[in-house]
Amino acid sequence: VLYFRAEAENHGDTPNYAHFLVPNPNTRLDDQKGFYMTGEGNEVLSIATLNGRPLVNEEISILLSPGEVATLECRIPHGPVSLERAERIAEQDFEIRHAETRAFWKAKLDHAAEMRVPEREIDELIRAGFLHLQLLLFGRDGVLAPGTGYGPIGTESAPIIQFLDSMGAHGLAEQAIDYFFAKQHDDGFMQNYGSYQAETGPVLWTIGEHFRYTRDKEWANRVAEKALLSCDYLINRRRESSGKPMGEGKGMLSGNVGDPEDPFPSFTLNGYAYLGLARIGEMFEAIGHPEADRIESEARAFREDIRKNFRKTLAVSPVIPLGDCRWIPSAAPWAAGHGPVILYADQGQAHWYTHGSLVTRDALVGPLYLAFTEVFSPDEVEAKWLNEMQTELFTVENVVPTQPYYSRHPWLQLQQGFVGAFLQAYYHTVTSTIDREVYSFKEHPYGGTVYKTHEEAWFLMQSRWMLYQEEGDTLSLLSGIPRAWMGDGKEVRLKDAASYFGPIDLEVKSNLQEGEILANIQCDTDRKPSRVVLRIPHPKRVPTTSVEGGVYDPRRETVTVEPFQGKAKVRVRFE
Repeated sequence: VLYFRAEAENHGDTPNYAHFLVPNPNTRLDDQKGFYMTGEGNEVLSIATLNGRPLVNEEISILLSPGEVATLECRIPHGPVSLERAERIAEQDFEIRHAETRAFWKAKLDHAAEMRVPEREIDELIRAGFLHLQLLLFGRDGVLAPGTGYGPIGTESAPIIQFLDSMGAHGLAEQAIDYFFAKQHDDGFMQNYGSYQAETGPVLWTIGEHFRYTRDKEWANRVAEKALLSCDYLINRRRESSGKPMGEGKGMLSGNVGDPEDPFPSFTLNGYAYLGLARIGEMFEAIGHPEADRIESEARAFREDIRKNFRKTLAVSPVIPLGDCRWIPSAAPWAAGHGPVILYADQGQAHWYTHGSLVTRDALVGPLYLAFTEVFSPDEVEAKWLNEMQTELFTVENVVPTQPYYSRHPWLQLQQGFVGAFLQAYYHTVTSTIDREVYSFKEHPYGGTVYKTHEEAWFLMQSRWMLYQEEGDTLSLLSGIPRAWMGDGKEVRLKDAASYFGPIDLEVKSNLQEGEILANIQCDTDRKPSRVVLRIPHPKRVPTTSVEGGVYDPRRETVTVEPFQGKAKVRVRFE
């Protein structure tokens, strides 16, 4: 039952009217009880009261004296209810129900990791976002579907599940993963939406990420058979293209990545497929699975084929000018293409407009995913070119103009050390897509789906990356935070934040009035990182005078603690 209350208060110095409208089309109103009922039946659809008395009309005005308050309450059950139940609902105390609801959701926050930042709106978005993800996970036991309205999509569910894991909600993450096993095809293919071909790889990647967080070998053994089936599906699909020339998709899968009908050897499709294989191979090795070597070998060969195809595509694509007068290679979103589709280098089809933009295919499901999916590392020249092409051709103020949370260039910029660019994308994207009243996210800045949890989940993952990331055996902390968060009196805190290394505790307090910033770090597990790199950016770029607890890098504004013993205290003093 939805319990809703609206209060109108006269803040003026003279009497004024408050106007209320409670639309209930195709219903009849019992004005003695305030029940809106089905046309001819005796079932109740909603209950409305004004100042505690039954509402007598769908529209009403009431004169309020200065300081006077009028209170409208509506109770809307999930479906039509009997008169008897409606009367029980009408008797409920709103304040009690409100307190119960607050306690219910607060308990979920209390039992999860803490990620607290000193910017109120971002802090609230992170906490609200974690709860919003759980709104989609109906039920208590068994399979939970990470989506609503239509079936969960493997690509779009990945950040939802991975942020649940980041917050320590590993049980929920497992139940959400189980949805994809429950819907798995007999040949291992995972497909839940439209003609999408790209779901299998991201689901396998998410399985591998979940194992990295939990190291739960019992769970890994439980899902191994189904994971192997999906791995073999990808391997068999890859073999179908073995006769193609290199550069035209040899050793790659073909198929639609999203809504557009593009049945080509997409780099996004294949990057995710490789990443899924690689993660399952890693998990199999950890649990001693007999197929570990084979899956890891297949993943390595797959990666090499993707790299070769991509480099062939680079060689036949136009070079493009950058704003600093350099020219760089461009690339198509799929093998056998001759550059970005919006440059129209390929003959034939020239109608690429979709989803409100000409850049959709290039920017949202293009070759930049080869960096995100670890086909190329962020420090390779190809990844540098991909980032520059993405930002030069496909973004405005470093944001893709449609479905911006599909683009992984903010992640790549953060890995490459471009903190300012990352923050430009982070803030411009969130401000153009959120509803500031309820903190829901739109799919597109120009409109469209108004509650799109996939977009919200990528915002949450971006927030996680700015606060902490794993880089091999290194834990990177605060690598993407704004300088303003280190202003005097401000604090950043992590408590039990889940990572590949186990739970992380971090407390960074700025006391610039005394000229220092203090940090306490803890990750004391049997898989703790070898080193910790903590970024401490002074809000006004003031130089340091001394650093205790680690080695300071003035260019990166970082303190490196190595070897990390599980706990560390860092003190940075400034001029």
